[in-house]
Amino acid sequence: MALKRVGIAVLLTAFSFRLAAAQDSQSTIAAIKAEGLRSTEATVLFHTLTDTIGPRLTGSPAHGAGNAEAA
Repeated sequence: MALKRVGIAVLLTAFSFRLAAAQDSQSTIAAIKAEGLRSTEATVLFHTLTDTIGPRLTGSPAHGAGNAEAA
């Protein structure tokens, strides 16, 4: 009986940690999204990477140019 209670307590604790982590990651995602929508630099960088440099295949010259521009 005591072992069953310990098992239930462990499961509830693990579930609460998982729930807290999910809520924390949702707030982090919301903050990143808000910064991206608020910042004018994000739209300029997005335009440069997608329209000016274009698609980048790994190892291609455009891939190196995209990395250099983002850094």
